[in-house]
Amino acid sequence: MSKFCFIVFMLVSVASVKLKAQDILSDTVPVDRLAVGVGAGFDFGGYGANATYYFTKSFGVFAGGGYTPAGVGFNGGVKLRAVFNQQATTVMPFIVAMYGYYASIAPKNLSYLNKMFYGPTVGAGVDYRPKNSKTVYITGALLFPIRSSSAQNYINDINNFQGAGYNGKLRVLNGSLGIKFILFNQR
Repeated sequence: MSKFCFIVFMLVSVASVKLKAQDILSDTVPVDRLAVGVGAGFDFGGYGANATYYFTKSFGVFAGGGYTPAGVGFNGGVKLRAVFNQQATTVMPFIVAMYGYYASIAPKNLSYLNKMFYGPTVGAGVDYRPKNSKTVYITGALLFPIRSSSAQNYINDINNFQGAGYNGKLRVLNGSLGIKFILFNQR
């Protein structure tokens, strides 16, 4: 009887290890190759859309376009994402560098004074995949525009313009938040 129990114990142990190994393999999520999304922030062109294409699991390029109070905004750039163990994880940190609009100045009731300013922006953020989703993730970043003095000078000029009542200010730190849908995964 003890020999029979030992054999059953060994078979159950081997079966459970094999089943556990299958669970681990089925939980791995490939890194996305192409993702599109909607959101708000410089990398979405204001309030708009963004498309990101990854050449490798960590390095990609993106373009975004959308609405700003002063007109249509656009940005394009590169994204370097930390990918651990060559698989997607729930949280993947990244850094970005982009060129495009960094200030949208639109005084109320004075649309002829609307103006967009363009230049470089850098930042860092995270891509968050709830429950390691294979189809969707949330992306968020803190962005630091590298502005020339011309944007602040323009705001000062508008503030001094009689009757403008603008009182606009430029923020040093800007945020970005969006949802991305994965169209293709990497192998």
